[in-house]
Amino acid sequence: MQGTELQDILQGKILRAGHLDKEGIYSRLLSSLNWYIILDLAGTDHLDEVLSDAVVGRLHSKDLKKKYAIAKRILFS
Repeated sequence: MQGTELQDILQGKILRAGHLDKEGIYSRLLSSLNWYIILDLAGTDHLDEVLSDAVVGRLHSKDLKKKYAIAKRILFS
């Protein structure tokens, strides 16, 4: 997969490339990067998408699900 395809997915130009969609990309970011890198990559304008229930629900780790549910509650309450 090319970087341009990932950008197109995140910008909403295409819905998916191969097996990845926007929620899948965000869940991979949450699973593999630290919070500050995620903030830098996604920006504060897109945190509601990054921390959506659909994205957090895709995480395998119960601890990460809990962590990001708390972060969402703090940021958006």
